[in-house]
Amino acid sequence: MNIETSRFGTQAVRFQSLASPSPALSRALALLAGQLAMQEGVLDVAIGYTEVVASTATPALARQLQEASWVLPPADAADNFAEYHIPVRYDGEDLAWLAGQLGMSEQAIIDAHCSSRYTVAMIGFKPHFPYLHGLDPVLATVPRRESPRQRVRAGAVAIAAGQAGIYPCDTAGGWHVLGYCDPRVCEPLRAGDTVIFGRCDT
Repeated sequence: MNIETSRFGTQAVRFQSLASPSPALSRALALLAGQLAMQEGVLDVAIGYTEVVASTATPALARQLQEASWVLPPADAADNFAEYHIPVRYDGEDLAWLAGQLGMSEQAIIDAHCSSRYTVAMIGFKPHFPYLHGLDPVLATVPRRESPRQRVRAGAVAIAAGQAGIYPCDTAGGWHVLGYCDPRVCEPLRAGDTVIFGRCDT
């Protein structure tokens, strides 16, 4: 997959894919980010849905990276992505409301949420907050809440606007909460990893 490069300020470079967001693209971008992070003088690398931004020590290095020829590595070029099975207690504040809005039973929503294999697209919003690809198509129609909550508890497993995620800490948030898990599961997650949710009752 080809990518386009552009300057991002004076000492950073954006590597942009023209492909639509997908699990394969997220893994390819994660591999590219790993390659960039090993370049001497690269200070930080941030991954988005369709791009990677590399911050460098000098404008000269940024120019050098921008002018180099870059191709996204195949998503299966390295089998170093982890798979995490995360137990969820499905007692979230929005589960009943979502069932009514979607014309589904609460169990059907839980089953739909658990049936998917999710790929971590990126980490953002808060440290360790994973944005997850792979939400069931019916659940993906759910928009953000009209009124964000002032406090969403750490460990909240939530969905909104075609995405799934886990709140790693107490914070304000506008996603619909389906249930809760141990927030510490967020700490090792990184772009390209796989997440599978499963129901637990404790």
